[in-house]
Amino acid sequence: MFRKVIYRLFISIVVFSQFITPTVFAKSSLPARYETEFSQNNIVFYKPGSNSRGVCGSGDVEISGDTIEEMIWSGLTSFMTEEQAAGVMGNMQSESGFNPARHEESMLSKYPNFDLFSHSDISYGIGLIQWSFGRRINVMNHIQSTGSAYLKYFDDPQKYSRKKSGAEFLSIAGKQDTANLVSIELEFLKNELNTKASYKGIFNTTTVAEATEFFLKHVEIPANADSKLAGRTAQAQHWYDLFAGKDFGDGIEGCDDELGNSIAEVAVKLAWPNQDDTCDDGGTTIKWSTNKSNCYDDIKPAYKEAVEKLEGSKSLSYYQDCGHFVSAVIRSSGADPGFPSSGSGTMLNYLSAHTEKWEEVENLGNTSNLQAGDVFVLSGHIMIYTGGVSSFGNNASASQGERTGNMGNIYFSDNRGSYHIFRLKGGSEEGTDVSE
Repeated sequence: MFRKVIYRLFISIVVFSQFITPTVFAKSSLPARYETEFSQNNIVFYKPGSNSRGVCGSGDVEISGDTIEEMIWSGLTSFMTEEQAAGVMGNMQSESGFNPARHEESMLSKYPNFDLFSHSDISYGIGLIQWSFGRRINVMNHIQSTGSAYLKYFDDPQKYSRKKSGAEFLSIAGKQDTANLVSIELEFLKNELNTKASYKGIFNTTTVAEATEFFLKHVEIPANADSKLAGRTAQAQHWYDLFAGKDFGDGIEGCDDELGNSIAEVAVKLAWPNQDDTCDDGGTTIKWSTNKSNCYDDIKPAYKEAVEKLEGSKSLSYYQDCGHFVSAVIRSSGADPGFPSSGSGTMLNYLSAHTEKWEEVENLGNTSNLQAGDVFVLSGHIMIYTGGVSSFGNNASASQGERTGNMGNIYFSDNRGSYHIFRLKGGSEEGTDVSE
């Protein structure tokens, strides 16, 4: 009798536990029907091919794929269903030809030197969905605040826009810049669709045709919308048939290159020294560790290449600047394409203001609460904590008029005061040793 009671009690516990303990899932993808709801509510989930280190992107819209159409599809489906994404693309194709820097063709001749940041009373379309009137100003302000380096593509419409498709823009601007600009614009679109009452219905559509019509009549709202519906629906169906269920891989070539994609990894690659780094000492090639002071006036090739991609050719004095070094690291890593290019004071203000990307962590005066990639800044200096990424120190920085980027040991205050410490949100880094 006693054994039967114990056995029944054991079975009851096992059965009941299925209802009170959380289910543990293996690393498998979330069913597609839940992805939109999870994305809209900022719930993290695993998605094959989604890799924060291998994907270009800004904020929470990541981009993968090789063609401009694949990039846009991957970005849209990160926050809406495939049917809804197809509906948006069917409209986008007619509006911009998938060129993220597209100026409205009819307006280019009418307003040859148009200020995109003003004139909310003028219907001058810009970007992937041809934002116009006040929406144009809003999207341009968004680009300026999150990726100001990409404004250059709007400043020269003859080169980047006039009669140029998205594919042609991609061939000129390159994959990394194209992916980041697409990501920034889709992030703005996502915010619009989620915050404006008249736009939110897009997320209730369930078919390609419904999504195309809703986006046409409630978001784009062109003249003679009904006459455009059939053509745009056919385009939308084409993209759905082509891309539905497809995975475009882990990222964009150029975003996952030899520099790595974590802030700490890139900092170490751009700074002296790694184990075998050498510099030019008056025509003689020497190892940094042999006489590091002789390398301070030499620019590490990886740092020079990174700066030239971002800013063009610069003199030695440019490289001997803490702000320029940190900016090159953060922007080259893809962590924050809109990070300021110079000025530690400006950077402190930027980090403090952009709480959607950066969070300030407490300065405890020791490394107990730090993560590789944390940014130390005060008005007068800025540097990067690299953790255990390099055996030559845990601090990557440069100094105005004295030295280009190099490794050293982190410190928490100096004669200017205590440092503010900022961390990229969602950017926890392992601090893996990448030195040779």
